[in-house]
Amino acid sequence: MNPDDILHIEAYGCSICEVEFLRKPFVFMAHVEDHHPGMTHCPYYGCDEEFPTNIQMAQHVLLDHNGYL
Repeated sequence: MNPDDILHIEAYGCSICEVEFLRKPFVFMAHVEDHHPGMTHCPYYGCDEEFPTNIQMAQHVLLDHNGYL
């Protein structure tokens, strides 16, 4: 997907690798799985959470930092 085709309001921007993708939870989790396979520590400043897998970390980001339920 071309990042220029995504409206800002519809997109997440990965603060780690600066890739933009659609603002959908499963797309975000797929991005984490594909681009950050070893990331089990939450990247948010001040958050010290560590998780067994990168998918659990991604779910934490969606639920606790972005308000998805």
